[in-house]
Amino acid sequence: MCPPATALAEIDITLDGNDRAIYDSLKKVQLDEARSFEVLPGSRWDTPLGSYTFESGVLSFFQTVAGRPSGCHFKGKGSFEFAPPDRLERDQLERFCDDTILTTEFDEFYTRYFDTATAQALARCVDTRSPHEPEANRSRLRWYEKTARQHLTLDFAARGWEMATNSAPPIPWLYIRPDLDDQGHLHFYYDATSREPVTLWERPGGIVEPGLVDLVCSYRPSDTVSDVLLRDAWRNGGIDIDKYETVVDLKSVGDMTLDVTVHCRSRREGVAVLPFTCAPDLEIDSIRVNGVDAPYIYNDEGGWMLVRSERDFARDESLTVRMFYRGNRMLTKLPWGSFYIKHTTRWLPRTAVRWWADYTTTFRYPEFYDIVSVGDRVSDTIVDDTRISTWQSIGKVAFISFNFGSFDVIHRQMADGTDLQIYRGKNHRDGLFSSDYMDIVATDIEGAMELFNHTFGPYPWTHLAATEIPASHGQGFPQMLHLSYGSFQLDRKGVTDIFRAHEVAHQWFGHIVGWNSYRDQWLSEGFAEYAGALFVQERNEGNDDFFTVVKRWRDQILEKGGRDWWHDGPDVAPISLGFRCSSHRSPASYYHLVYGKGAYILHMLRNMMHDYRRGSDESFKSMMTDYVETFTFENPTTADFQRIVEEHVHQPMDWFFDQWVHGTQIPRLEYSWDREELQDGRWVITGRIDQFETDPPFRAYMPITIDFGDGLERTFVQLIDGVSTTFKTPPLDRKPRELKFNDYHTILCREKVVDKP
Repeated sequence: MCPPATALAEIDITLDGNDRAIYDSLKKVQLDEARSFEVLPGSRWDTPLGSYTFESGVLSFFQTVAGRPSGCHFKGKGSFEFAPPDRLERDQLERFCDDTILTTEFDEFYTRYFDTATAQALARCVDTRSPHEPEANRSRLRWYEKTARQHLTLDFAARGWEMATNSAPPIPWLYIRPDLDDQGHLHFYYDATSREPVTLWERPGGIVEPGLVDLVCSYRPSDTVSDVLLRDAWRNGGIDIDKYETVVDLKSVGDMTLDVTVHCRSRREGVAVLPFTCAPDLEIDSIRVNGVDAPYIYNDEGGWMLVRSERDFARDESLTVRMFYRGNRMLTKLPWGSFYIKHTTRWLPRTAVRWWADYTTTFRYPEFYDIVSVGDRVSDTIVDDTRISTWQSIGKVAFISFNFGSFDVIHRQMADGTDLQIYRGKNHRDGLFSSDYMDIVATDIEGAMELFNHTFGPYPWTHLAATEIPASHGQGFPQMLHLSYGSFQLDRKGVTDIFRAHEVAHQWFGHIVGWNSYRDQWLSEGFAEYAGALFVQERNEGNDDFFTVVKRWRDQILEKGGRDWWHDGPDVAPISLGFRCSSHRSPASYYHLVYGKGAYILHMLRNMMHDYRRGSDESFKSMMTDYVETFTFENPTTADFQRIVEEHVHQPMDWFFDQWVHGTQIPRLEYSWDREELQDGRWVITGRIDQFETDPPFRAYMPITIDFGDGLERTFVQLIDGVSTTFKTPPLDRKPRELKFNDYHTILCREKVVDKP
C-alpha cells in the first residue's frame, strides 16, 4: 500500500537567513543616494535590446545587493533605436509598432540587471564628477515593478536571488521598460540562457489580466562559441529530468494532493537553485532536495518555482527533488458529476515544455470512480474503499496526463493487436446529453489508426485509450486522447470525424515524433490536421468531403476581417512563427495558419509527388514513413523535414519552404485557354497562367485536367515559374470539353478563369 501523498508535508519552508535578506533587498529596490549622476551629452549605451543615446538628464543607480548591481533609472532626454537583424522580425515589429525599425525619443526608462558588465557600460555614460538628486521616487519605481509583474509576471527579486545564490558567475540578463514617444506598453527582455535571448513584448490596451501580452520580436543575436556553450549549460534551467515517481490523492470533490519525486541531473557546475514551471494556485506543503528540506520561491500567478539546494551540484551529478503540494483548482467537479482537468500537463513540475522522461504514477481515489492515464496500468488494488492504481509510461515520453470520473468503456481489438479503449462519462446518460455515438467514436478511431499505420508507419504501443472530457477541445497524449463531449454527441461529416482523427494523428505527430521549438510546431498541428483530412477522404470513399475540408482551409487562411473573423489574413506571419501568428488583435491566426496552412502545405507536397497516371500516393507515403522512422522519439526542426522531402523528390526544396513555410505571400492566379482543331481532326489546347501579388513570382507544379466528357479525363502537370506561363498540349485525339486548372486544389491561391472557348 502506498503512503498518503501528504505523509511528509509537515511545514511550509520558505527562504530564511541570508537568502531572505537578499530576496527582500531585491524586492524593495532602493536608489543609491550617492550614485545619481548627470549623463554625458552624446554618450551611448548599446544593448542587445537597442541603443540609447543620452542628451541630458540624470541616471540613478540602485543599491547593490550581495555585492552585485541591481539596476537603475533614467529621467531626461535621449534617442532610441531598436533594429531586429532579419526581415522576419522586422516585419513583426512593423505589425505591432508600425515600423520595421524603432527610432524614437525617450524621456525615462527603468532597467534591471545583475551583472557588472552592464553596470560598467552604464557608468561610462555618466559624469561621476556631477552627482545629482535622483529624479525618481519610490512610488515611481513601484509602478515600474508592478507593471513588469502584471504584464510579464516577472519577479526581479527571484531572478536576482537565483543569480546571487548560484556559485557560478551571474549570467547576462537585462530588462528595460522605456518610456518611448508613441510606443507605450513595451517591455524589452534579454536572457543569455534562452534559446532566443532577445524578446520584445507589447501589452495591448484595455487588458487587465496578468501575463496577457503579445510577443512582438524574439530572436537570437549572432552567436559566439561561448554563447552556445552557455545556453547549452543552462538549458532547462541547468537540470535535466530523467524520471518522475508520483503519488496522487484524488477526492470525490475534485481536490488533488500530490507527492512528486523528480529524478534530475545537473547540466553544469555550481547548480544550487533549481527552476521549475507548474500550475498556478498551488498550495506547497514542502520540498526536499536529496532528502533535505529545501527553501523555495513559488509564484502562484506565473506558475513557476525556484528551489534552493543546501549545496552546489557538479555537472552530471544526479539529484532528487521531492515536492508535496495540493491543487484545489486543478480538477473541477462539474454540477452533473464529470471532472474537468484545468491544467492537463502542468499538474507536474517541469523544466521544459517538452522533455522526454519516464513516468510512474500512482493514483489513490474512491473505488466507485476510475482513472485513465498515459502508459500501462501495472497494478490495481482496493484497500479500505480506496482504489490504488499505478501507471507506467512505456519508454520516455514528452509529458503525461489523465482522466478521472465514472466511465462506460468498450474495447476493440485491432488486426495488429492494438487494444482500443473508448471511455464515455456515465453522468451524461439521462442528463444534459442523451445521444450516444460511442460505437461511432470507436469505429472512427480504429479506422484512423489503420490508415495512419499504413501511411506513417506502425503504432509503437500496445493500446490507445480515447476518453471523453466535459469541454469543447481535444488533446492527444501518448497512448491516450482527450476528446470533447461533442464528439460523443454528434457525427458531422468532415467536422467531427476530422476532429477525432486529428487527435489520433498526434500519436505520430507530437508523441512518436515531436518538434524542436514553437517555430516547428506546424510539424505537429499542421500534420495532424492533414492526417484528419486524409481520414475523411478514406472514410467517405471519395473526394467531395475531402475537398470541402481543403477549401475550408483555403477560405480560413485567406479571410481577413480583424475582430469580425478574429484573423488578419495570411500576411500577418509565416507559419514558422508558431503561436506568434496570433495576437490580441487576431487571436484565430494561429489556428488558421499553423493548423490550416500547415495542412495545406502537406497537401501541396502530396500532390507534387502524386503519380497521376497510376493514381498513386506511394511516394508521399514513403516520405512520411521515412520522416517518422528517422525522427522517432526525437524533436526535429523544419529544416530536418525539408531534408527528408528533398531526399524523396530528388531536388532542392528551398524555393518551396521559403514560399510557403517562411513566407506570407499568397499568389493570385488568372487562367485563360483555347482549343483548336487541326487538319487531321485532332485538337490542341493552348493556355496561359498569369501570376500576381507575389514578389518574386512563385514556383509551383499545377495539375491541369482535360475533361473530354463521358467520364474521360486526362491530367498533366504544368510548371509555373514566372509572371506569365504559357503552355500547349500535344495533339489530342478527342475534342476537349473543359479544362480544370489547379485540379485537386493543389496550389493555395486566389484564382479565376478569365478567358475560355
